[in-house]
Amino acid sequence: MLSFAGLSAAPPSSGPSHRQQDVFRCYASQQLQTLDTESAAAAATAAVAPRAIQPGEVHVWWLLPSNASSELELQRCSELLTDEELQECNASEDAGVRRERVLARALVRSVLAGYLPSSIQPRDLLFERNAHGKPCLLWPFAMSGEHKLHFNLTHTASLIGLAVTVEGRVGLDVESAVRRTRQDPLRLARRRFSDAEIADLQACPDDSSRAACFLQLWTLKEAYVKALGRGISAPPGLRSFSFRVGRDGPQKHGANASTGDESSSSNSNNDSSIDSSSSNGSSSNNNSINSSTSNGSSRSSIEFHMAAPDARCWEFVLLEPAPGHVASLCVERRRNDGCQKNEALQVHHFEAALLDGGLERTFQPRILAQSACP
Repeated sequence: MLSFAGLSAAPPSSGPSHRQQDVFRCYASQQLQTLDTESAAAAATAAVAPRAIQPGEVHVWWLLPSNASSELELQRCSELLTDEELQECNASEDAGVRRERVLARALVRSVLAGYLPSSIQPRDLLFERNAHGKPCLLWPFAMSGEHKLHFNLTHTASLIGLAVTVEGRVGLDVESAVRRTRQDPLRLARRRFSDAEIADLQACPDDSSRAACFLQLWTLKEAYVKALGRGISAPPGLRSFSFRVGRDGPQKHGANASTGDESSSSNSNNDSSIDSSSSNGSSSNNNSINSSTSNGSSRSSIEFHMAAPDARCWEFVLLEPAPGHVASLCVERRRNDGCQKNEALQVHHFEAALLDGGLERTFQPRILAQSACP
C-alpha cells in the first residue's frame, strides 16, 4: 500500500493542483519501483533456495573442461578459490593442468554452496584434509535438518566429476579409456589386483576385452578406496578386496575401447559432448553432456569380496558418463532399523553449469553394471 503522509494537500473541493499531481506521480513511481525491486529480490531468493538432496540419493555433477576454456571464464572460476588454492593450482607448469585444477575446485565450491543457505557463498566454504589428503567440508558441515554433506571429486583432462550425498561416505573415479589401456594392463594388475581379478583378466578372450575389464576393475577399486578416504598404497592395499563385473565378461565402452586409437575419437560426431536423454536431438549442440546410449544394453551385476569382514554396506555403480570414459561410484549405505532391506539407491546425474547458475541439466548416462546393498 502506497502512503502519501507528509505531503501538503489542497482543499478537498478544489482537488490537487498540477504541481501536487506531479509530486504524487513521482512518489508513486518511486514506491512502485521499490516494490518491483523487492519482488525481484524475493524471486531471486526463491530461485537460489538450497538445492534439496535426501538420504538414499546421490547427485553426480559432470563438467566438460572444454566448455569453460576462455580466459574470462577461468578468471571468474579463480575468483571462487582461496589464495592457497590458487597457489596449488598455479604450481604446475602445464597450462592444461592449471586449468583443470581451477575448474575442479570451482566446481566443488559452486556445487556444494548450492545445497547450503543462500547467504553462504562458494568462497566461504572451509575444508580440511585427512592424513591421506581426502578433503571434507569443515564449515558449514551440515544442511537443513543436520544432514552432513559428503562429496568426492574426480577429474581427467577431458572430464570432471563430483559426487554429493548425505547418505554416507562416497567415492567417484573416472578414467579415459585411451590413457589407461595404452600399456599391457596385466603388468599393472599383477602389482595391484587380487589373484581372482588377475585370473579374470587372463581369462579375457582378447586384448580389447582385457583392456575394458582392467579399466572397469581399476575405477571400482579407486572409487572404493576414495570412499574410505585412503590412498591406493595405504594398508591393506588394493589386493585385499576383489571385484567381478557380471558373468559374461566386461561391458564394452566407448567407440575406441577396442582399438585404443585416440585419433578416431576426434572424428566422432560428438567430439566434445555426452548425449543427453533430455536434449532436443539437435546435432549442432556439441558442447553439452549427453547419453543417447543410456538404454542401449542390459546391466551387469557387480560382485564385491573382501579378505576381512566388513559390517558396512557398500553399493557400486559402473557407468560410461561420456564416450571414451569409464567411471565408478561407491556409496556407503545407512542400514535401516531392524536390519530391513534398504530402498534402492537413487543416483541423479547433472551437467554442471559452472558459471550460468541454475541452468544445469539432468541426463542419464549409460549404466554398465550396478550392485545392491545386501
